[in-house]
Amino acid sequence: MDYSKAYQYVEKQLQGLSPQLTYHTAWHTLGDVLPVSIKLAKALQIEGKDLLLLKTAALFHDLGYLEQYDTNEPLAVKLAEQKLPEFGYNQEDIKQVCSIIMATSMPQKPLTIPEKIICDADLDSLSRNDFFSLSEKLRQEFSCYKKPVDKKEWLLIQQEFIKSHSYHTDVNIESRNNGKLINLAELEKGIESL
Repeated sequence: MDYSKAYQYVEKQLQGLSPQLTYHTAWHTLGDVLPVSIKLAKALQIEGKDLLLLKTAALFHDLGYLEQYDTNEPLAVKLAEQKLPEFGYNQEDIKQVCSIIMATSMPQKPLTIPEKIICDADLDSLSRNDFFSLSEKLRQEFSCYKKPVDKKEWLLIQQEFIKSHSYHTDVNIESRNNGKLINLAELEKGIESL
């Protein structure tokens, strides 16, 4: 398996994302979900081929946004199925990559450890200091692709989302829930002030 060629392919494809995608950007994939997936995998002692397949899924997981906004995961799977044989991935490897990608569909229902890792990596920002800046980027994107939402309505949507969200890996449950509660409290203050 030639992961470096898969990376180069995805990096080039991500340049074609619409500028209206202010949250689901190349940075979201390559600068956030991929490194957080690797970090969580190392903490959970996932290595070798399993790590390689997880990293590949992280690369491909949002490529469906090149074609459509809603239910983009099946399109990412289709691209993975088409392109990964060119990089030496066999059918069993591709099947695992596709399963990991599909786990990021909302509502998330991951079954395997790699699926749990990518789901936690995809929503890691819910517990971080950059949550509010990234949330605003997501609001702008949502307003372009779904319906315009004002700041108060968006804060209410985010509040409900954080309240209903659960991390899936023990690592994130232990290390990220506190940050999520802090962001939830800030959201509630913001709602009250509007």
